[in-house]
Amino acid sequence: MPSPHELIERALRIHGDAIYRAALLLAGNAQGAEGLMRALVADLLAAPPVSAPDEADLLARLLAAARAEVARQAARRREAARPAADLPPLYRSLFALPADQRLALGLHLLQGYDVGHLARIAAADDAAARAGLIAAMRAVAPAAGISLTDRSSGDHCLSVRDALVDPAGRLRHAPAIRGHLAGCAHCRAFDQAWGELSQAVETALRTALRDRDLPAPLEARLMAMARPARRFSPGLRFVLPPLAVLLIIAALVLPGITRRSVTVVNREDAAPVDPQILISRALDIHARPPDGGGPIWHARYQTFWYFDNRTVAPLHADIWLDRSNPARHRIQIAHTDGGAPYELQLGNGTDRLYYGLDGIYAPSLYGSLAVGATQEQPALLSQVAEPPAQSRALAERITYGVWDVPPFYLRQAQAAENLHVLGRQRDGDHIVQILSFSGVSPVGYPADAPGATAGRVTVLLALDLADGRLRSATELSGPAGGTQTSRVTWRLIAEETFGSSAEAGAPFDIGQAWNGIGEFPPARTYQSADPAMPLISAAQLGAPALLLKHPAIALPVVPPPGVSRALLNLPVSDTSGQSPPLSLIYLGPDRRIILRFNTSSQINDGEAVRGELWSAQIEPGRARSYRATLQRIGETDPTGNNYMLLDAYGFSRAELVSVIESLRPLDAETLHTHYTLFVLPTAEGQ
Repeated sequence: MPSPHELIERALRIHGDAIYRAALLLAGNAQGAEGLMRALVADLLAAPPVSAPDEADLLARLLAAARAEVARQAARRREAARPAADLPPLYRSLFALPADQRLALGLHLLQGYDVGHLARIAAADDAAARAGLIAAMRAVAPAAGISLTDRSSGDHCLSVRDALVDPAGRLRHAPAIRGHLAGCAHCRAFDQAWGELSQAVETALRTALRDRDLPAPLEARLMAMARPARRFSPGLRFVLPPLAVLLIIAALVLPGITRRSVTVVNREDAAPVDPQILISRALDIHARPPDGGGPIWHARYQTFWYFDNRTVAPLHADIWLDRSNPARHRIQIAHTDGGAPYELQLGNGTDRLYYGLDGIYAPSLYGSLAVGATQEQPALLSQVAEPPAQSRALAERITYGVWDVPPFYLRQAQAAENLHVLGRQRDGDHIVQILSFSGVSPVGYPADAPGATAGRVTVLLALDLADGRLRSATELSGPAGGTQTSRVTWRLIAEETFGSSAEAGAPFDIGQAWNGIGEFPPARTYQSADPAMPLISAAQLGAPALLLKHPAIALPVVPPPGVSRALLNLPVSDTSGQSPPLSLIYLGPDRRIILRFNTSSQINDGEAVRGELWSAQIEPGRARSYRATLQRIGETDPTGNNYMLLDAYGFSRAELVSVIESLRPLDAETLHTHYTLFVLPTAEGQ
């Protein structure tokens, strides 16, 4: 069983960054935050935990330390610390609030803490925690130029607003809330203002606390505090003075003895390495644990992603794997400032697979398909899955979206004619081989998009010589011989192993994984049609023969290149095929095409492409994507629903145009060429 000191050290490693940001919010500056962190460790040593403390436990102790510090300052008649003047005014306005309310706002908006957990941290009841949260928002509203109305139309307004401010309450009472909002203009105004104010305060908090992780020197000092002091034996006291004299003499006689040793990586004498072997090894171990160490492996990567052509965010991509059970896994991506994951998948290794997706990341995987994910309410799924199905879900998840960034670089390096071996460098405790080539960014526009010739970049890959793992990827852009800019697009920033799940902080507990406070909201429980698209229900799949009922549907004469399977997606209310299908999804390694039928969506400023049967508007997008709207030439529909919308990922422009030009009204021969690709409905597939 871990000792209390080990539990404290483990808690600091797992939750240190989040707790430090909370300390900054409570104290106002780095000096005060360090004092609170020291007080927290002192409290943990005075009342040692018997099990690993979770984030809420640590925050409760931190708040108690902050309250004690406020009381001491009041007794000494000292003014509380203020944040730096260069921080956002809205953030600085928070420091007119009591510490409890300030922390509650930060945890609610940045970490997603609901009223129940805020009450636990503040040692209060739910009503008091909710009232404090509302009071805090009202107090900072003037600084944001927003007014929260207190006007009401009846007795129900107060209870509705209590539910509106709490995500958990809003979820439980959604139908009643919608009914009340439909008839109450005052509550609609409150709801709109609350949303705008929440966004403004959240932005100010993220701006002020961005990149404010626990400083390494402070972490080292806190770890030293947590460790038990060493005790010297009585005999050692008599040995130390003569030993010190000998060391002084040695330093005088041998002046170089006290200098720090320097490790030199000799590029000339180092054994040559075949870069293709390193690249192949890196592809083989992508998102897989290294040999040795404890059974639980965790790695954290830093990267970024364009959610659309304008919205970009820095991300942490985390993966936990269990060597003793290959099906047991957890992968997630989240903002570097914290908050709920944009995407999370967790297999418990026995019988359950969980999945969560935020609305802002959904288009990167599902295009324009409606999958029930919004920025206010993520799509959540819990399904029965045997270990082999969980393993397949993991294998699929690491080949799409953010997780495909490293393999995309490595596949380019394998095929690059201009691959260069630049030498070796030290990266922490690792020696890496630097490779370079001219390539395409996985987060950029497609290489052959109109005007994308300047989009090619020089890619630098740092591959670990010991195991081949890709430790970082850097892009250089700009003219050769001129000024170039660089950006690190992928970097391994932390890697650790643990002897047990408990020691690792229960990473495979879905409640802890989703929000760190032990709860996973109610989720849908259907079976997925395909592990690459978990939010498409198997119940929505249609048999391909149903397409013959709708000859107006068009398919490519031959399947798109590189695809391995297809999903025919029917309306949820009609899986008999009487209604036209909603979409057809082609899936393959590093590529997919989504065809949406009978839509009114249009693109007005894309590239015009006109074929024999179709007129198309094509628009390139970030992450090597294209979107196109297609209309059959000479066909009009008074309803306007005569367009086909196409989302393509991983396809070149030439491949996309070829697919568009090959679209023909469906017939039996075309259906036959596609038939083996279709994932069949369960009943037909048995």
